[in-house]
Amino acid sequence: SQYVVFVMSCIIVILLLFSGAGEVPVSSRVILSSHNFKETPPAAELHARAAAMREAGADIVKIATMANDISDAAVVLSLLQQKTGPTIALAMGERGQITRLLAAKYGGHLTFAALSDARASAPGQPTIAQLQQLYGFAQQGPSTKLYGIMGNPIHHSKSPLIHNTAFRHLGHDGVFVPLLVDDLPRFMDAFQEHDFQGFSVTIPHKEAAHKAAASRDPVADQIGACNTLIRQPDGSGFKGFNTDWIAAISA
Repeated sequence: SQYVVFVMSCIIVILLLFSGAGEVPVSSRVILSSHNFKETPPAAELHARAAAMREAGADIVKIATMANDISDAAVVLSLLQQKTGPTIALAMGERGQITRLLAAKYGGHLTFAALSDARASAPGQPTIAQLQQLYGFAQQGPSTKLYGIMGNPIHHSKSPLIHNTAFRHLGHDGVFVPLLVDDLPRFMDAFQEHDFQGFSVTIPHKEAAHKAAASRDPVADQIGACNTLIRQPDGSGFKGFNTDWIAAISA
């Protein structure tokens, strides 16, 4: 079917269009779009906006906000977790990139990607090749397990390439994503109900990861820092480990 896109501020124009002589064909579907280029409003406000947009006649709701902290991405992903119909939800900027990378995992109607890095139309927008080849977008589903590397900066990390390649080789239904984290405790709190099974931790968060871990191995306690967090199957939270010392001694 064809799609017709309108922005929320043009809702009066939509009503006039549908009531006038130049009606949209019955086979067309309306995407009603709302953008906030400054911030991500609270979850309750976003959910109310999505409901109002669907009430206004949207076949597909699209909401895009600016992520000023990665915790904003959790708010946006909640729209997909609790959607009542086809929904496109994304948080703009590098701090919100996981809303694009994981849209399929959370049941998003679609996401947006660029033909190349040079042709990206929005901050944090991945390329088609990255979505398909690096993050296995087409293979993601509700049962896909999540992993990531927390750091700041993080865009240079090769960890997603290394881990996602290993996952494919092993046939593991998981995806490993970069996480631009400013405040580790705030991130852990925002994403505690999500499917993250483990994290790699890099600068500047290793000491914060040690404090945030529910338990730690003895070596991590001696060092006072963790570069790995693994969710424990008994529901006790994340256990912290430090493997840096092995690499340092054997280098």
